[in-house]
Amino acid sequence: MKVQQNWMQLGRTFGLGMLFAAVVSTGWAVAQSRVQSRIHGAIRSDQVALVQGSLHPMTAVAHDEGALEGSFAIHGMSLVFNRSVAQQKDLKNLLAQQQTTGSPLFHHWLQPSDFAARFGVSQGDLQAAAAWLRSQGFTIDQIPPSDDRIDFSGTAAQVNAAFHTEMHRYSLHGQQNWANSTELSLPQALAGMVIGVRHLHTFHTERPHFKRTTIFLQRVPGSTQEHPQYTVQSQAGPANFIAPGDAQTIYDVTPLYSAGITGTGQYIGIIGRTDITQYESDIQTFRTLSGLNASNLPTQVVVPGTGSTSGEAAAGAANGDLAESDLDLEWAGAIAKDANLIYITVGNGQSSSIFDSLQYAIQTDLANNGKNVIPVLSMSYGSCEQQTLQADVDSVVQWEQQANAQGQTLVVSAGDTGSADCDGTANISPPELQATMGLTVDFPGSSPFSTTAGGTSFTGDLNNPAQYWNETGNTTTSAGSTNSSALGYIPEGAWNNTPTYTAAKTNGQLSAGGGGISEIFNAHPDYSIAASSPATPVLPSNMSYLATKPVWQTGPGVPNDGARDVPDISLSADPNHDGYMICTEETNSNGAVTNSSCNGSTAYFDANGYSSPYGGTSVSTPQIAGMITLWNQAAGYTIT
Repeated sequence: MKVQQNWMQLGRTFGLGMLFAAVVSTGWAVAQSRVQSRIHGAIRSDQVALVQGSLHPMTAVAHDEGALEGSFAIHGMSLVFNRSVAQQKDLKNLLAQQQTTGSPLFHHWLQPSDFAARFGVSQGDLQAAAAWLRSQGFTIDQIPPSDDRIDFSGTAAQVNAAFHTEMHRYSLHGQQNWANSTELSLPQALAGMVIGVRHLHTFHTERPHFKRTTIFLQRVPGSTQEHPQYTVQSQAGPANFIAPGDAQTIYDVTPLYSAGITGTGQYIGIIGRTDITQYESDIQTFRTLSGLNASNLPTQVVVPGTGSTSGEAAAGAANGDLAESDLDLEWAGAIAKDANLIYITVGNGQSSSIFDSLQYAIQTDLANNGKNVIPVLSMSYGSCEQQTLQADVDSVVQWEQQANAQGQTLVVSAGDTGSADCDGTANISPPELQATMGLTVDFPGSSPFSTTAGGTSFTGDLNNPAQYWNETGNTTTSAGSTNSSALGYIPEGAWNNTPTYTAAKTNGQLSAGGGGISEIFNAHPDYSIAASSPATPVLPSNMSYLATKPVWQTGPGVPNDGARDVPDISLSADPNHDGYMICTEETNSNGAVTNSSCNGSTAYFDANGYSSPYGGTSVSTPQIAGMITLWNQAAGYTIT
């Protein structure tokens, strides 16, 4: 079939060597073994063991402002369990068989209920642990169907007593936080089977990975030449930027549309952390300007127990979450233009994080009216490995393994500060002008269970743009046009806008495609982190096999370094050369929403005639998710 041949060629061009999601109805029953109990005897609070890695690394660099008052209420804590050695071995074998052609388990995916029954914690252990938590004064919120955690609430005083720590307030980069000030301790009967206690801190080091261009465009007054990504006539002359029609042309997606491969019947999950419903008109305007079906809008799902979304969108606009979510939804839908988009977000709970959105998208049937998991997930957030709590690392790795066993593909951005990911920490003013924290990469992009999206820059059109772009524009700007002018594929090279300190001063920030060697998933580290950086997390013993190079990461050009290398695949992401157009809310210096970046009648320009294109690995991530979705449809995979 011609469309499949075209798509496979596209795959070879991109080097797509990851797991492709396919949720199929096969009638196959998963063989389940009885989950063995691991708690033997009484859970005694006078016999405790330290939970290694339970102290957040940012407490070492934040200003300690003293103890949190004992009456302070902490909601939504989670006692998270690891898998037994036998379960982890079983899962490793299952994942291998699911990806081995000829195996009877090849592409036979589990459902969340199957996974819980086989790889969760026994009901007896869950009830025993819940009883101990109650004995410490905590309220049990729920034991979810995933059978891998217990959600509970209590006070700071109860946390101090039960976990042998002291909750403190911290100040970091002008923001107030709270967290435990020492490593936690748990009864010995529990400690060996517990990853840690999540939601005991408010250090949100995970950040959106988009870059707004330093080039600020102004439409020439009276000019009718407004053709985004697209060619625009600016004060400096013609400039080229990318609208959906351009990306579809450059990456050879349009032949698929002609063959009926548009994403119809497919699902993409976008992982976020703000409310998009208040400004959904931005997505609608973007789709109208781009010649897409403006009525195909996303469905928002809020993770239960994470707080309210009231007033959240305005705050999200100020801190970049709304722009990130708009970008992800607009550009996933720009490629898989008829796919169903489901946006999974959290409420405004203090300790709620982007990782909660990810967990819910993996452990919950959200596609096809709640009958199946979402096959393809896109996440444009991450945290540098050395600034991520160990309990979060271990938990996310377990969820991602579950996603792979369920046939879900998780595409994650690699970051936007080159190989110095810790220097990209949000909310630092002034922004970093040079890297100081050593060679680091972004998590969860560094996980071997993620497909990590990096960034490139178009190089072919630097000296001869007319070869690749219609410099006078090839469409009108009326609503419904595609507003595109790209003529074909443009050669790409490395995206690095900050090769020198001088360049960094000019741009005002580090700006380069993230990538490098993981410190966590690494059997033979060949470089060291700066002494001032937090300690490198260590994988639990039952997942120690992950500290080797993934078996699929071999071939020409792949370093033989015994480590997980990122990224896996890259698309254009340079904000300053052929950046991307999006529609989102603009804010003033006080963080207040002012107006939309898209006027509606003037394509991709605001009401004042200004435009500021975007880049970063956040633009490559949702596009790759869209391409995998089209691949699934072309391969005949459907959700039933």
